[in-house]
Amino acid sequence: MEVENQEKSLDFLEIRTINSGKGKYEFDIFRKKAITNVQIKPASSHDPRILQGVFKGFVHRAFRICSENYIEKELEFLISVFEENGYQKVELRKIIEDVRRRSSERREIQEDRDDGSLPTVALPYLPGISTKLRKAFKKAGYKTAFKSGANLQTILSSKNKASLPKNSQPGTYSMQCKCFVVPPYIGETKIQIRNRSKQHEEYVRKGYWSNSGAACHAKTCKAGFEEVKTIKVDPQRFSREVREALEIQKNKSGPKEGGINKDDGKHVKTKFWIPMLNDIQKKETKEPEIRAQRRIRYQRRQQLQQLHRAPVTAAPATEVPTTAVPTPAGPTAAAPADTALAPAPPGATAPVGTAPIAVAPAATQI
Repeated sequence: MEVENQEKSLDFLEIRTINSGKGKYEFDIFRKKAITNVQIKPASSHDPRILQGVFKGFVHRAFRICSENYIEKELEFLISVFEENGYQKVELRKIIEDVRRRSSERREIQEDRDDGSLPTVALPYLPGISTKLRKAFKKAGYKTAFKSGANLQTILSSKNKASLPKNSQPGTYSMQCKCFVVPPYIGETKIQIRNRSKQHEEYVRKGYWSNSGAACHAKTCKAGFEEVKTIKVDPQRFSREVREALEIQKNKSGPKEGGINKDDGKHVKTKFWIPMLNDIQKKETKEPEIRAQRRIRYQRRQQLQQLHRAPVTAAPATEVPTTAVPTPAGPTAAAPADTALAPAPPGATAPVGTAPIAVAPAATQI
């Protein structure tokens, strides 16, 4: 069994685990003392990309294993080893910077994925531009997700792909009586759900009341059933029967609760799930009301925005006609200029002999 040495480190395989004494562990690359530092020579008959890939693999290992306090020491060691084997130091450092840049981009992508609180922007991937756009959107408070462009297959399949008709697969289903006095009938079937619905109708038509709970209810209630609804598509028999039993408890369709199902289903005999199912039922019944309230708030907000965007226009000026009355004979004093131009008080008539006054009603501000 391996134990820590006097330096509080543990060497196992190629990893050296170091106890920092501060409540955390750090990691470094471990090499045996018999290492020869011999690598593939750059003059050997290999593809240059393979030679670069060997060094790049060591660099990737250093970034994935080494802690921050040991990464630079490991990179300098790799440069010295490959430089001894005939590689150019400048090229080695260029490879290290390329790996460092790609590693930082991967960390940014992972951080964007982990942060689910930020809104997401989906962009087509463009080499050289997408990374810059990601940084710009990150500063603005958005996380980015890149997607590939549409090809011939996606264009043809998305436009011309035929969809299956409703209730055309096996699974769990519900049938609600139009009287709405009893809970819905819950069932499961291995055939198409629409065909199973037709079987229930045939039981009613032929008077086979004991073949299903829905047919037994139709014996006394002539309101009929609404269109069958698929709850869950499932080809597996066991999971269908479990879902049927849970839906019976959730909708209270069992015989003990006054439902029209003949039994409480199979496999689920405990009442442990009833509180959670009741909570789900309450949320589902309140969901239409919540959606209606949201729709009303949205419509009001749209109306207010349209009112604020509406332009404010003044009504056209109207002229008040005046009648010319001849002035009395004799000298009269000319009115001062200020008095002639002063506005008349409300309810006063226009002075005799003056020009028509243009009166504009006040503009109403919305």
